[in-house]
Amino acid sequence: ALGGIFVYHIFSSNGTVTIKAQDAATNTNPSFADLSGATSGSVDATSAPKHGMIALGTTATVRQYTRWQLVLGTATTVTFACGLIRNTIA
Repeated sequence: ALGGIFVYHIFSSNGTVTIKAQDAATNTNPSFADLSGATSGSVDATSAPKHGMIALGTTATVRQYTRWQLVLGTATTVTFACGLIRNTIA
């Protein structure tokens, strides 16, 4: 319950895309949900590279299991990297 930082970097793309992080208490597909605030929002990456670092609230809970989700807008291809750093020290 100490928040974290969501980081993304889009190396190349041909349209709009959204990258977001999800978390869960158990590692089963239906239990994952969007992690509040951990999203790039819709990014027009036709002139990539694009990048961002989003700080989550200092009281946000980041559960044990995490994964990324890619939502294609107008893009049909995206090359990217992302990371989630969970705070462990208050």
